[in-house]
Amino acid sequence: MVQNNWHRNAHIVANLQNLQNAFQEWKFGTIDKVMHEKRRVMARIG
Repeated sequence: MVQNNWHRNAHIVANLQNLQNAFQEWKFGTIDKVMHEKRRVMARIG
């Protein structure tokens, strides 16, 4: 993930912002979806 979002010729601040965005997208795509599904299932169970 870091290698895909780190550009050698870019300023470090831009690279860190790219990494932050990538991590946020990854978090939403994995952890947040799992937590949402867990809440849905728990509500269904009772």
